[in-house]
Amino acid sequence: MAADESRPRFTLYYVPPSYYSQKVLMALYEKGELFTERLVNLGKGEGTAKWYMEINPAGQVPVLGDRGKLIPESEDIIEYIDREIPHEPILVPSPDTDLGKNVEKFRKLIKQTPVEILTHGLWYNPEMSPGGMASPRDKAGAEGETWLLGRGFTAADINLAVLLKRLTKLGLFSIYCSQNKRQSLWHYWERVQKRLPFLKITELENNYSKSLQK
Repeated sequence: MAADESRPRFTLYYVPPSYYSQKVLMALYEKGELFTERLVNLGKGEGTAKWYMEINPAGQVPVLGDRGKLIPESEDIIEYIDREIPHEPILVPSPDTDLGKNVEKFRKLIKQTPVEILTHGLWYNPEMSPGGMASPRDKAGAEGETWLLGRGFTAADINLAVLLKRLTKLGLFSIYCSQNKRQSLWHYWERVQKRLPFLKITELENNYSKSLQK
C-alpha cells in the first residue's frame, strides 16, 4: 500500500517538558519539518503501557517514527533528522571537517551534565534551588550574528540551548551567568530565546503544564 502523501513523514512520541524531547523538537523546528505529534502521558503510566512498550521497550521519550522505522535516543534522532533532511541548517556537520569535530566535542561535553540529577533533585528539594523553580541585548559582531561555533546554528547549539533552558527553570542559571558575569553566554542565551524553534518548544511546555492543572 502506498504511503499517505498528505500526512507528515515523521511522528514524534514525546513529552513537552522532557529535556531530551525538547532537543529533538528544536531540531525538527530548525529544519522546518512538519511532523505528527504523539504525546506520551508519563503521569498516567503511558510510558509503560503496552502500546508504548512496543514502540520503546525502555519506556523513555522521545522516539521518532519514520514510515515504520523507530529511532530512540535524542542524539541519534538529531543525527537521523539531519541525514534525512539534508537542507540547511546542517545540524551535524561532517566529522571530517573542523566544524564537525568541534560540534561533536561540544555535544559530548554538554551530554556529561547530570541533567536528571539536577532536575529530580531540585524538584523534590526546591529549597536547595537558589532561584526557586521559576520558569525561565542582541549581540552581533561586526561580521554579523554568530552562534556557538560560527554562523550556523548546529546540534551543539541545540544541546546548549536546551541545557540553559533547564538550568533557568531550576533557578540555577543565575549562579553561573549574569549581565556582568560571562556576558557572552548571557547575550547568547538572550538571542537563543528569540529563535522561533525555541519559542515553539517553550509554548508547547507551557500549554502542557496548563493542561495538567485543569
